[in-house]
Amino acid sequence: MSVEIRLRQLKKQSVSATDSPSVLMSSPSQSPLPSSSPSPSPSNSTANQIEGYIADFSNGVEFFAPFVNGTSQFYEVYDQGPNNPVAVTESSVVSINQDGSNVQILFQGLNFGPNFQSQLTGTLSNGQLTVLFPQSDGSLNSVTFQPRTIGQYNQAVHQLKEQVNQQQQALAQQAQISNEQQTISNDAQTVPADLQSEQSGQNSITAALSAMNQDLQSETADLVTTANQLQAEEVLAEQYPKG
Repeated sequence: MSVEIRLRQLKKQSVSATDSPSVLMSSPSQSPLPSSSPSPSPSNSTANQIEGYIADFSNGVEFFAPFVNGTSQFYEVYDQGPNNPVAVTESSVVSINQDGSNVQILFQGLNFGPNFQSQLTGTLSNGQLTVLFPQSDGSLNSVTFQPRTIGQYNQAVHQLKEQVNQQQQALAQQAQISNEQQTISNDAQTVPADLQSEQSGQNSITAALSAMNQDLQSETADLVTTANQLQAEEVLAEQYPKG
């Protein structure tokens, strides 16, 4: 069955790069995870009626628009990484060669990494698109793209961006906590010096008070001596009033 007849049976419409939203994508080395999100409610929007093929990953989503006249459009949105969470969006025109259920996919202007091959093979059977991604160890990773609507794709993109935002907030909170802990650590390091300075001040006060006490004792002794001398003089004056 030709692609055109199959598309007419499924009532698919072509999607251009300007009409479609950005698409999530994970690294091809990861196996797709089943989407836990419910299907969106039917919409009158044309975008929600267009079907494509979606692979959902833990860190992104990939999307192929319907195949029309041997071409399609590929979109991806993926989380750049836990240490620098950013939603990265990419897209590429793809050429499709189909022989029965076997397909060859040629990406134009898109590179998944040093091990990426621009021409991939796969199958289109029972409404599912399966693509084989070569791995660095020579093995092949089979990724199955399920038939979905653009509305479901948009929902997956939204969920990924929410996930990235949460990761960014978590990193910001961790950075704030780390800064506060560093401030506390720096303050703790100054405590011994502050205590030593305070102790030195207390020692100085103690020494000053001790010196004052010694001065008072000396002055008291002088006063006692003076008083004794005056008393002795008074006694002599009484004994010898005429000198």
